[in-house]
Amino acid sequence: VACSAELRRAKAALDAELADCKVALGEAEAARKKEEARAAEVDGRLAASVATCAGMRDALGECVSDAREAHEVIQTELELQERDAASLHASRRELDQEERERRDRDSKAAAQAFYAKEEAVTALSAAE
Repeated sequence: VACSAELRRAKAALDAELADCKVALGEAEAARKKEEARAAEVDGRLAASVATCAGMRDALGECVSDAREAHEVIQTELELQERDAASLHASRRELDQEERERRDRDSKAAAQAFYAKEEAVTALSAAE
């Protein structure tokens, strides 16, 4: 009888420990599921961030490509403008030179006409 009572107490203690273990196991399982849910959420946010970064990288690549194309267009236009400016400058120098030569010719012709008139006046005065 004493053994029976001892066995019942041992069984009750084991049943209590088993119940505690089941509770701890349930809590551990709930914590594991919670951590898995958090990990899945973090994985989702990470995937979204990676996708966003990839999109930004692609957009940046397009911007760089567009900027290079714009730079080439601007560089070409600048070279054309520089050539046009050099050509206009050369034309302006030629026109200035022609204008100086024309003024020189006109001045010489005016001086010759003046001297011719002066000689004519002197000749007329001498003839009187």
